[in-house]
Amino acid sequence: MRIAICDDERLHLLMIEMFVKKSFAKFVNIGSYTFKSFDDASKLLSEHRDNPFDAAFLDIDMPVFSGFHIADHLVKTKKDCKIIYVTSHAHLAADSFRHEVFDFIVKAKNKKRYDEVIKKLVKELEDTHITVKYEERGPARTLDLTKAVYFTTSHTFADIHFIDGTVSRSNLTMSQIENSFKRVFRINRSTIINMEQIYCPHWPENTVEMNDGSQHPISRRRYDEFKEKFFDFYVF
Repeated sequence: MRIAICDDERLHLLMIEMFVKKSFAKFVNIGSYTFKSFDDASKLLSEHRDNPFDAAFLDIDMPVFSGFHIADHLVKTKKDCKIIYVTSHAHLAADSFRHEVFDFIVKAKNKKRYDEVIKKLVKELEDTHITVKYEERGPARTLDLTKAVYFTTSHTFADIHFIDGTVSRSNLTMSQIENSFKRVFRINRSTIINMEQIYCPHWPENTVEMNDGSQHPISRRRYDEFKEKFFDFYVF
C-alpha cells in the first residue's frame, strides 16, 4: 500500500511523517507499506498520476494548491484514495467535509488522534487489499484485487483479467472469488467485475465500462441489484 504525506512547511512535514509511521507500526507490518512525503503538491499530483496512492495525509492551508484542491485531483485519479486532512486550523474541519475526506486531524493537539484515525484507516485499506493464493499452471501466486479488473469463466475455473492487459488462468472458481472479495459483483452469468475498476456504467445500453476499456453486459436479472450496489459504493 502507498501512503502520501503533504505539507509545505518542512518541519511540520517531518513531524507528521514521524507520527504517521509510528501509528501505522502499532497496527500493521509497515514493510508492506510505502510512505512518500512531499513539500510540493505538484510533485505529489504528478507521482499519483503514474502510481496512485491508497491514502494521503494533507495539510489544508498551502500555497498554489490547497489540501482540498489536491484531494479532488487525487480522488479523480483513484476513486478510493482515502483523504485525511492534517491542519493547525481546527475551524476548517467543517469545510473539509464538503470535499472528499476520510478523517481530520488537528496538528500537535493530541497524538492519540493519529492512532484513532490510522487504526480505522488500516482496517479500511486491508479490506480493500485482500489477497488470495491461487495456482496458475505451476507455482502458487497471490492475487491482489486492486490489480484485477474483471474475471470470466473458463470451463470450471476463472480467468483473471489484470489492468495491464494480461490474463491469468487460475484454479479459483467464480464462487470462490465472490466469497473472497467484498468489492466484486457478478454482472452476468460468466463475468465478475471489480467495483474499484469501474470507469463508467452505460445504463441505457445495460453495460459497464471498466478502466481497461473493456465493456460488459449487465444481465436483466442482475441490473437492479447492480445499480443499487453501484450507487451505494460510489455515492453514499
